Amino acid sequence: MSKITKVPPRTIQRVLPHLVEKDLVKETGKVGNTKMYIFNTQSELAEGLRHYIQTAINVNIDCARKQHIPFQVGKKLPHSESIGK
Repeated sequence: MSKITKVPPRTIQRVLPHLVEKDLVKETGKVGNTKMYIFNTQSELAEGLRHYIQTAINVNIDCARKQHIPFQVGKKLPHSESIGK
């Protein structure tokens, strides 16, 4: 998980119990001493995150269209063209 997210392992160890408590992540079992987790797509928090991400994507697309900037998936807008600037 640390490699994928580029978040230090210690931070993940510290945050995971909170994500489980908020029902955003579920513990699915153990392999040896390693706990296994899965993202809980059915949680209210997951639904809120999906809505936030979709809205952010749509706002970025709208901003790019208004400024006639070619939009590429996964590419951030230059700082001066970001939302609110």
